[in-house]
Amino acid sequence: SSDVCSPILLENASKNSKILPLMKSIVEVNNEQTPFYDTIIKGYFLILLSELFQMIQFEEAKSSDANTIKAILNYCIENYSKDIQLETISRELHISKYYISRLFSQKLHMGFNEYVGTLRISDACKLLVSEDKSITEIALSVGFNSTRSFNRLFLKYTSMTPRQYKNQQYSGQVVMKNQPI
Repeated sequence: SSDVCSPILLENASKNSKILPLMKSIVEVNNEQTPFYDTIIKGYFLILLSELFQMIQFEEAKSSDANTIKAILNYCIENYSKDIQLETISRELHISKYYISRLFSQKLHMGFNEYVGTLRISDACKLLVSEDKSITEIALSVGFNSTRSFNRLFLKYTSMTPRQYKNQQYSGQVVMKNQPI
C-alpha cells in the first residue's frame, strides 16, 4: 500500500483531554461568529490537528518506511523548537535527507519544513494565549530565528498576525471556555 496512514487509528483519542474541549471551542466560536471567527477556527484546527497527528499509529505499509517515518516525526516533535533542518535529522538518524524529503512528500503529502512550521505555529498559538511573553520571545522559544519569518508563517496559517491574535485574547473576542491548551 502506498498510504502509510491508511486507515488512521486513533485508539487513544478519547483519553486525550485536549481533543473534546478543542472541538467544543470550534463549534462555539462558529456558532457565535465573533469578529475573526474563521481565523480563530483555523487556529483551533491547527492545534487539534497537531494533537491528532501526534496520536496517529501507522499501520504497516512497508515496515521500514513506517518505522522511519515514526522516528522522523518523533524527532521533529521533540526538537522543533531548535534549529531543525533536513541535514540535522539526516545526521542524527543516519537517514538520507533526500529519502526523508521523499517520505514527507509521498507518504505525508507535505514538505518537511511545512510540518515543522505547523508544530511551531501550533505551539506559538498556545503560548500567545497562556504566556505573558513578548511576541519575539515566543517566536524564539518555538524555534524561529526572526520575528519576520515567524510573523509571515503565522499569518499564512492563521490569517492574522501574532499581535492581532494576542490582542484578541486580551480584548475578550476569543471564547476560551474550558480550554486546556
